[in-house]
Amino acid sequence: MLWQTSTLRRVKKDTFRQLTLVRVGTSGGLQDETPTGHLRSSWAFYRFDGVICFYADTGAFASVPSEEALISQLDWHSRLRPYVVVPTRASSSKSAKTTSCENTIAANGFYGPQGRQLRLPLQDPQLNQKIQASSFERDIT
Repeated sequence: MLWQTSTLRRVKKDTFRQLTLVRVGTSGGLQDETPTGHLRSSWAFYRFDGVICFYADTGAFASVPSEEALISQLDWHSRLRPYVVVPTRASSSKSAKTTSCENTIAANGFYGPQGRQLRLPLQDPQLNQKIQASSFERDIT
């Protein structure tokens, strides 16, 4: 047996330990200049998934000035409010040495949320183009 159930415990540790997580996986790209198979790091994560609504103290990781800039630039009118997460300077600078730095988008679905129209019309057919053209000052902490 590789592990025993009795050893798996969800217990808060006495000493806080900071972890650095790196997600490795596939991703689509909106920029034509990003070649297929290219490694990249993110300056900011544009989140269109609503996950932030389930957590407290989101000011510790979400960037309100960047959110306001994104919402304004996208002319956003949906009920689901996008939010922007900016990685810490330490985690983004480590990655930036070996990859290009761009923005990453997280959507809560494959079709409409990523600009694909099937039977229902899209609320904003130009959303991907607006996201691609968006920009704001990096406020990495």
